[in-house]
Amino acid sequence: MNPVFSLCHPTARPLMWEKTCHAWLANCVDPSQCEYILGIHKRQAELPELVPPFKVMYGKILESLYFSGWPFRRAVINEGDPTMVNNANGVALASVGYVLVDVNDDLFPCARWDEALLAAIGDRGLDSEFVIKVSINAPDGTSYHPGIITHPIVSSRYFERVGPTDPRYLGYGCDDDFTAHAYRDGVVIEAPQIVFEHRHWTNGGRPKDAIDEHNGRPEVWERKAELNRERRAAGFPKVTL
Repeated sequence: MNPVFSLCHPTARPLMWEKTCHAWLANCVDPSQCEYILGIHKRQAELPELVPPFKVMYGKILESLYFSGWPFRRAVINEGDPTMVNNANGVALASVGYVLVDVNDDLFPCARWDEALLAAIGDRGLDSEFVIKVSINAPDGTSYHPGIITHPIVSSRYFERVGPTDPRYLGYGCDDDFTAHAYRDGVVIEAPQIVFEHRHWTNGGRPKDAIDEHNGRPEVWERKAELNRERRAAGFPKVTL
């Protein structure tokens, strides 16, 4: 039987994922309904972050994942360009759950998050098409953004139809892309009562690091603008930040 939830965690910082991993386990009512998938880049040397050699790092990650406490857990290697989009796509494609939950190194769940998500899905059923939009709590306040879905929670049925995020994105912008698809297709479940905590540098949740600098370099935003124009020309609704 497939798990209900696939926790899809494409880490950009292979020395930072464990705290997040344990938080999702600690706040889960029934871990037996979940699989935890950690995605890592093989071409770590191309990223501006000092990490151990890949073979050493991968061995340590597998050991940590084994002792994480999740009954179902595995690692997926992104062998292509080390972008967060490629990593996230690889993890999502490897998942087998009914509901794909986007997990980041700095995203922490509310208590009993699995019960809360099942309540939001309600009578729609796990095998339907939906995207759950939750609130994001940051040190500078709780936000339910009116124009964009960050950290989407997606049914596997809907993911099968829309497919992975456009790999031409170099970094930021994939939230915009998924938001445009979800609102165009009318599959959004509005769930502001569910609050996750995003400890991002932009809201004072953690210090800015070299990976943040890399993800925000000018060519990333230029590519995002280019793909936004392409999406609008194809008739997708406008995404407002």
